[in-house]
Order: sequence, then C-alpha cells, then structure tokens
Amino acid sequence: MEYDFMSEDDLLDEDEKDDRMERLCSQMDDYYPDRSHKLSKGRLSKRAIKERGWSDLMIRSILREPDIKVKNPHGPYPICLYSLVRVERAEETEQFQEMNRRRKASHKTGKTEIGNRKSEMAEMIAKARKNQKEKTNVK
Repeated sequence: MEYDFMSEDDLLDEDEKDDRMERLCSQMDDYYPDRSHKLSKGRLSKRAIKERGWSDLMIRSILREPDIKVKNPHGPYPICLYSLVRVERAEETEQFQEMNRRRKASHKTGKTEIGNRKSEMAEMIAKARKNQKEKTNVK
C-alpha cells in the first residue's frame, strides 16, 4: 500500500516558489542553537519530525520530498521543511503506524541483544580473571 501526499508547492510555478522561499526565510525565528529546528508558519524541519518519532527511512518513504527547502544560515545543506498538516495526516495512515511499530520493535530487540552481549562479556571477563588468579596461586 503506497500513499502519495501532494505538496502545496506542486501547485505553484517557479517564481511563486522562489517568492515563498524568500518570505519563509525572512519569517524564520532568530537562531538559537537549542531551537534552530523550530521554524514558523506551520512547517517542521526534518529534525523536528524526527523528534515526533519518525526515522529517516519513514520520512523518505512516506513524506518523500519536502514542501520547501530554505538556505541554512549555519551550514552548507538546506533546511528541509514539511507542512505540519501533511505530517499529521501521514501519522494517521496505516503505513506510518506499521512502520512505527516495526521501528519500535527493532529498537527493543536491539537493546535486549546488547544487554545479553554485555552480560556474556561480563561473564567471560569474570572467568578470565578467575583463571588468571588460579594460575598465579598455583605458582
């Protein structure tokens, strides 16, 4: 099942897109290092979307292209902005729910496996220390 969400910018010509980008750039909040991803006018940056529980794969496969890209004043790569309404609609879809369940399940499994490996490693270290102690006591 594949969903295709139309961007607002799909309805605009190139000049209108450029004007919109200039307006959006001028309306951006002042830069704060801890809030640089919070932008105005109902748009979310990729970072803000990830804070809502999305992964890069989910963004690429469900939202696809951003609604608009703006010049990043702090780096070489543009800031990708997505319409809040479009993100909220996508979060209600079955595709998002399923991908989110899978992502959470894999994180949980990964943490369990890491915990098991740490336990196994701790046991191996304890055995090695015990063997080393026994060797030094024999001499």
